[in-house]
Amino acid sequence: MNADRKKPPKIATWLLRRMTFQEDERSLLGDIEEEFWDVFSEWGPFKAGCCYWVQILISIPSFFKFYVYWSVTMFRNYLKTALRVIKKHRAFSFINITGLAVGMTCCVLILLWVQDELSYDRFHVNHKQLYRTILKHEGKWYTASPWAFAPILKEEYPEVTLCTRYASRNLIAAHGECSFYESVAFVDSDFFEMFTFPIEEGNPKNPFPTNNSAIITERTAKKYFGDEDPIGKALKIDNDTELSVTGIIKNIPSNSHISFDILAPVKLFGDETLTDWSLGSDSYIMLQKNASPDVFREKISGVIMKYDTRTNTENIADIQPLSRIHLYDVRGGGNILYVYIFSTIAVFILLIACINFMNLSTARGGMRAKEVGMRKVVGARRSNVIKQFFGESILLSTIALCVAIGLVVLLLPAFNNIAQKSLSLNPGNNASILLGLLGITLFTGFISGSYPALFLSAFHPVRVIKGTYTKSSQKPMLRRALVIFQFTIAIVLIIGTVFVYKQLNYIRNKELGFNRRQVLSVPMN
Repeated sequence: MNADRKKPPKIATWLLRRMTFQEDERSLLGDIEEEFWDVFSEWGPFKAGCCYWVQILISIPSFFKFYVYWSVTMFRNYLKTALRVIKKHRAFSFINITGLAVGMTCCVLILLWVQDELSYDRFHVNHKQLYRTILKHEGKWYTASPWAFAPILKEEYPEVTLCTRYASRNLIAAHGECSFYESVAFVDSDFFEMFTFPIEEGNPKNPFPTNNSAIITERTAKKYFGDEDPIGKALKIDNDTELSVTGIIKNIPSNSHISFDILAPVKLFGDETLTDWSLGSDSYIMLQKNASPDVFREKISGVIMKYDTRTNTENIADIQPLSRIHLYDVRGGGNILYVYIFSTIAVFILLIACINFMNLSTARGGMRAKEVGMRKVVGARRSNVIKQFFGESILLSTIALCVAIGLVVLLLPAFNNIAQKSLSLNPGNNASILLGLLGITLFTGFISGSYPALFLSAFHPVRVIKGTYTKSSQKPMLRRALVIFQFTIAIVLIIGTVFVYKQLNYIRNKELGFNRRQVLSVPMN
């Protein structure tokens, strides 16, 4: 007979051990195995195994109920203990919560800025398929493309499903006595199929019924027409061309690199211009979902050289993903560097707050040594003590997060003014912010509570009762290393801040060789 058939089922035994507490495991396992051997000797291995499984399965509800009951009981006990500690040591708790809250506040503000930077142009439904064409001319990269370039790509390459040219100009727009400089963009008819700019009024399928049509934003409509319906009314552009308003779209989101007040058909430039190979406008294309951008780049690299025969200068065509336009400049650099820098600063600030929490907690560890000792004397294992201190740490982190959210709400207007943003803290409409706040809380609670939990749980009950527990901490090397690390980061951040302040102060107050007072700069178009 196979030796494994003489033993209880391994999976059932493993399941039993997972469901029971360690102190009850041996007795329960012994009782069930004893019954297994009785059935085995009388009925054989098959029935013995079946009976063994039945005993395990019918015990699962009781085990689960028992486990939940004691888990809730211990959680309540840990919560009461944590609240008592906070109440008893008010000054310590205030310092710890304040330090964590300030660190979380800085971290949340920076992460809101980072999230806004990373969200640019991602609200478009087709953003993963959209690309801007770019051109390398005499070793330099340009975003402008020849007028005829995008239509040729759509005509000759099946990978391109839609294309549009985008020529933006600052022109005078007038209606009646209202006259302002506006950002007027000239686009092709594919524009609204490619980009997600919802049309509130008008025909989305035919936004430009004539070459003299215009689509305006809600803000522009309010500026020129007030509460009147602007559809069908005229706007004079550049004191020359009269356009008829055929649609209204929602205001452009702040996280869009494309920004305009008025849209007009690019056909206004005339066929002669639009078929020319001189540089004229930005161009955007939409590739098929299964198209490979790298393969497509190789195909189109020499298109301009093929059609523009007026020059022998090398002109290499390429494409840039829409979601990378804001952060990655085609000439190198871009805002992505600032995203990395500020993300690193946010992590360092949070680490400083966590290290401060750890050092304060371990410094007063002797005050709770007797509590740890007594818990171990009455049967608590080290894992129970670790759970208790982690729970206290997460509770303090949660309280600190609530304080931090209040500080963020108060400081956000000033922060928006400095960052030139319109950020908002609205977890209800932004799941990523909610998950980010939850992650910050758990991260802070776990990191800040890890060392105190491991340090305090290592106290030996006998040494604690005898009063000799301090011998185990005569060389707190880790604490010293944490303090050095904390102060190093703080000093580096302070030095960096001082340098930035001095540079900005130098720019503002540098003598330029003339009297700057009462001198105005008036831009002229």
